Amino acid sequence: MKKRSAFMMVSTILTMAMAFSGCSQERNAVGDTTYESTENTSAKGDSSVPIPNVDQPDALDLPGAMDANWTAVPMTTKFQHDNGIQGGEGGQWMLYITYSYTDGNIAYAGSDVAGMYRSKDSGVTWEPCTVGIRSSGATGIEVDPTNANRVLLVGCNSGPFDENGLYLSTDGGDSFHRTLPMKIVGYRDFRPQIAWDMSSYEESFGGCKTVYWSRETKIYHNGGFAETALYRSNDGGENWELVTRDEKLAGAMIFCDPKSGDLYAGNENGTFVSKDGGKSFELILEGECLSLDVVYSNPGYVYVTKQDAFYVSNDAGKSFSKVSESGYPSSGNPSHLRVSPADHNYMLLQDDMLSRSGEYISETYFSHDGGKTWKKSGRHDEISFIPYNARQNSLAWHPTDRNICLSFGGDYILRSMDGGENFNWSNSGFNGGSFTRLSINVNNPDLMALANQDYSGSFSTDGGKTWKYAQFYEAWGGWSYGAYVVDEQTIIFVCRD
Repeated sequence: MKKRSAFMMVSTILTMAMAFSGCSQERNAVGDTTYESTENTSAKGDSSVPIPNVDQPDALDLPGAMDANWTAVPMTTKFQHDNGIQGGEGGQWMLYITYSYTDGNIAYAGSDVAGMYRSKDSGVTWEPCTVGIRSSGATGIEVDPTNANRVLLVGCNSGPFDENGLYLSTDGGDSFHRTLPMKIVGYRDFRPQIAWDMSSYEESFGGCKTVYWSRETKIYHNGGFAETALYRSNDGGENWELVTRDEKLAGAMIFCDPKSGDLYAGNENGTFVSKDGGKSFELILEGECLSLDVVYSNPGYVYVTKQDAFYVSNDAGKSFSKVSESGYPSSGNPSHLRVSPADHNYMLLQDDMLSRSGEYISETYFSHDGGKTWKKSGRHDEISFIPYNARQNSLAWHPTDRNICLSFGGDYILRSMDGGENFNWSNSGFNGGSFTRLSINVNNPDLMALANQDYSGSFSTDGGKTWKYAQFYEAWGGWSYGAYVVDEQTIIFVCRD
């Protein structure tokens, strides 16, 4: 029974029997939803079972479907339900999170293959925000700092698909249209790569006219671009022109000074500035720039993390001072820096060892004294439906409240109310789980099971009102592609080879 074995697990609610074929020993990495093999793995000879070709109608073609009221069903635990929490499992690799600078109630979060989500209550709850976006993922999301209705993002996916590229919204994220098609990949691109030039604001236009995009130069195993490309738009993101292919700017993080319009860029080659609209760049700080920030409310200041220390310039990059004194993770990978626009002494960064060495280690640090001292943030995600997995960590500050900031806790969203000292689960409404099969007991419709490609599976005993995570694989999650509720004591989950 090595190829086909069953394991029993005792639950406080049910006993689950999980039937699976040699579940793999991979750990600490969630399976990507687009790379599953379709190779025939049936036994040798004529013993393979033919798969029937059943014509499955589209759900919206079923009688009455167009007139029905559809409601999202997040994976809500009994604890969440009993405490009035909407719930939401998350479940996909998160890439980027940001606030609107002019409206602190609005925030956006993008994932690798589960689209983008928007919050209208400062990050407490979330809703899908993908109308018009044909790519499966979203990253680099930036809101015009003078008009919350104008939002730009990079549409991405796990492959270089035709649907990827730059998307623009002019109605606050209610809908998007693509303005620059680009067969990028980007599903592990966490950079701040879109930079609005606040100094280009025109009242008659209703926003900033100049905006830049630094294209990714990472080659994934299935494609991407290696060539440097910096683009600029002079009409708020509708039309784009290639500005430079200067190789020293490859895959750079970019920001614009809010007053001068100077464009700052940082990457492994150093920190640079352009004073001519991105045509040429001057090196202003030697050594690898691990992360970079320029804040709309603090013109002339440039913030940089390097391996050895945290640096600040208060003269538009003419000179830099080493600021960090204690607690700075110089032995790791101090990255993803963010400075609060409400209080420039409040800062966040991440020790991102996953990007540096492949180790699944991710610690967020905060500073309340301008970067002199750093301390580890606390993570409180006990009510999460899925287990925690270390990830690269995009960070975002509320524009007017120095105590509120957002982060990722693995594949779900966290929120802090104390300036980054502690982050709590705040993922309600983000139901991005990659569920592969739903089954309902033929004798008792309250018994339901869901298979999940990335996070094992789940089941309900009350008709889907509340759900319980089925931890039968490894600690990080697991792959299941079929599930069935046999009776009130047994559920079957079928895993991949």
